[in-house]
Amino acid sequence: MPPSPRYRRKFLPRQHDTLLVALATAASWGLSLLALRLLDLYVVPFDSSHLVDGPGGDAARPGLRWDAIHFVGVATDGYVHEQQLAFQPGWHALLRLVGSAVARVRGRDVTVDDVLTGALGLSLLALTRKLFGRRAALVTSLLYALPPSPASVCAPYTEAVYAALFFSGLYATACGRYVLAALLFAGTTSVRATGVFSGLVLAWQVVVADLDLLTALRALPRLVYAAALYAIIVAPFLAFQAYSYLSFCVPSPTRPWCTSTLPFAYSFVQREYWNVGPFRYWTLSQLPNFAMAGPVLYMTLTGLYSHLRSLVSSSPGRIARLDTAVYLHQLLMMALLIVSSHTQIALRLASTDPVVWWTVAVSVLGGTGEKGELGKEAKVWLWWVCIWGAVSLVLWSGHYPPA
Repeated sequence: MPPSPRYRRKFLPRQHDTLLVALATAASWGLSLLALRLLDLYVVPFDSSHLVDGPGGDAARPGLRWDAIHFVGVATDGYVHEQQLAFQPGWHALLRLVGSAVARVRGRDVTVDDVLTGALGLSLLALTRKLFGRRAALVTSLLYALPPSPASVCAPYTEAVYAALFFSGLYATACGRYVLAALLFAGTTSVRATGVFSGLVLAWQVVVADLDLLTALRALPRLVYAAALYAIIVAPFLAFQAYSYLSFCVPSPTRPWCTSTLPFAYSFVQREYWNVGPFRYWTLSQLPNFAMAGPVLYMTLTGLYSHLRSLVSSSPGRIARLDTAVYLHQLLMMALLIVSSHTQIALRLASTDPVVWWTVAVSVLGGTGEKGELGKEAKVWLWWVCIWGAVSLVLWSGHYPPA
């Protein structure tokens, strides 16, 4: 990840990194929210589902599109419809509890994103500084202030809270605070089911990081400890599946998933209502969605290839580092995203993926020539993220894909 020593010259101020990142993040969020409010006045949505009455004026909030409608509905009325079981309950609880409290204090409709947005860049700054140093951390965090899907950061979506918890969990892992990391990763699972995979990063650090120092006798307690931490992380998912079964299958198991060997609603609902499953999205009609996600997929896959290739000739200590675990985690997430998901969501999931931002930062730091000019790859990314970010705000306001 760190650039060559050749480029370690003065590039950005060394003081006040936190303030600079906070200001950049707040400015980006503020401009995006302002744009959504203005667009809401002039863009006529092709779908009117967001106009369904909501609490405290939430239905009229700019950015209330797509899944956000379900999130606000569950936060207001609970799990009424089976398709809503695709969404973990942690986010809805935050919308109900914290969102309502903040709305009373500030006197206007808000979502928890308004509170969490500022934490995203700062948590990524702390994590990247811990792993790669101040320079890489500052550049990464400033780039992070320009997300490919700015509307999803302003809207009541799960990306903001998931990213804040995930980055903080990675930072706690890097600091050796494993129980705290497990609790933070459990928080990611409470808002997105894919949070269960974050436990793999923690398990890697607990078991593999000191593998060369462990005898077989000492390895067993580490494995037991890692399993206990992982149990904490998956607990929100299992608890919600139990809640789903008790709510929709008892006393009359009328739905197909109720009588399955593992009566989990999640996989059935994703397949039945959202068409999620291996290669279900690989159709000609979905090619435009793959193309829209192309830049994010390219940068992430480039970063994964570069890092994994560097491990071939690396020492065991290099392989056991936390950043390798993060890259392997993202490799798994990319496989799920490309093979078994709506691939265009890569645009908004970029805010939860540190690898794509580390890759862009390498391109910026490694591409600066003798005159301080950016390399071609970095220029293309910056132009694309600014232009596409603006276009995506218009599409979001009109309730058009990608979501």
